Amino acid sequence: SLDHERKLNQLKSQFVSMASHQFRTPLAVIQSNSELYSMLTRDIGGNISSIIKKADTRIQKEVKRMTNMMNDVLILGKISSDELITTPRKTDMVKLCQSVVDTYNKLNKTRDANSVDLEVSGTIKPLYVASEYVQHALDNLVSNAIKYSVLGDKPKIELDYQKDYLEIRVTDKGIGIPEDEMDKVFEPFHRARNIGEVTGTGLGLVIAKEYVEMNQGTIGVESTLGKGTTFTVRLPYELAHEED
Repeated sequence: SLDHERKLNQLKSQFVSMASHQFRTPLAVIQSNSELYSMLTRDIGGNISSIIKKADTRIQKEVKRMTNMMNDVLILGKISSDELITTPRKTDMVKLCQSVVDTYNKLNKTRDANSVDLEVSGTIKPLYVASEYVQHALDNLVSNAIKYSVLGDKPKIELDYQKDYLEIRVTDKGIGIPEDEMDKVFEPFHRARNIGEVTGTGLGLVIAKEYVEMNQGTIGVESTLGKGTTFTVRLPYELAHEED
């Protein structure tokens, strides 16, 4: 039975990989032709120019959204078929989180978006995790905190070194999550009804949860509609590791 399930997962992963590859080609053609069309019509004046520019912007936006969705689906396929290898290594979580914060703050200087604060409390202890997966999960949580925040209210990452685990809280003062949708937050493709025009694939939190659990951690969420959201990740110190 286990062998049969493993084979089914492998077939599913192969199908997802093939489908992702097949979709990339037409999307690349759409994007390149959209850019070419925009370039050729650049000198056209009046309302036509404005209409073409708006259409091109919509096309580029949707191509990017589809590409992101395919990337996320491909990741989930690899996770379900156990293709991803978790190798816990000694990780400086303060440095890792500072890197995430610096990346977003540098990016946000070039656009109308909030910066992110980092706070650390407790006695810093070594943590053994597959850092690339943990960073991906935090990237997603911080990205969401920025997207759904009210401009002027900074999201923040809090690292709280407790006795048996590191608690990481990503908090924003944004739109919040409707109470009746809280139990669906980690479901694939679910997006809350109050997100408006904010783009996304509906898979980021699913992947973040998988990555946290691959490191024997837990993730939870608390939210108040119209006041903000906090995602809490807990990662244990005592985790099997290969190096000291």
